[in-house]
Order: sequence, then structure tokens, then C-alpha cells
Amino acid sequence: MRRREFAYPTLRTNEIIASLDAVLVDPTMSKVVWESHRPLKPVQLHGELFGDQANVVAAQELMQEVFASLGPRHSG
Repeated sequence: MRRREFAYPTLRTNEIIASLDAVLVDPTMSKVVWESHRPLKPVQLHGELFGDQANVVAAQELMQEVFASLGPRHSG
């Protein structure tokens, strides 16, 4: 996560402002096979949460958003 901050200067918040850069590298060839950049913008938390709880939910929401571009997960 490149940057993360509470949207409001209180203990409770319903959003966190964050940006994220993610890169997937093929270790056998040291080649970038996928990358994503999420600009700095709010992550909605679906309710008011406290500090660390808000951080965990925001991280989960960010991962779902960023990795959604890879498509559905296939089991095999």
C-alpha cells in the first residue's frame, strides 16, 4: 500500500483514503506478468469502524478491488 490515511481526524470512520501499487512477477524469468495501480481515493467501509478494525477491512476491500481485474478464481 503506497499511502493510507483516515478520511476524518476521529477514532471512528466509514472510509479510509488509500492508494496501492501491486506487481506480480514470474520468479523464474524475473518478468512482470501483471501490475495494477490504484490512485489515491476513498475505500468505503460499509459502516463506522475503529482504527485497526478499519485498517483490516480497508485492506480486504483493496485486495478484492485490485485483484478483481485478474478475473474469477478457478479451482483445479
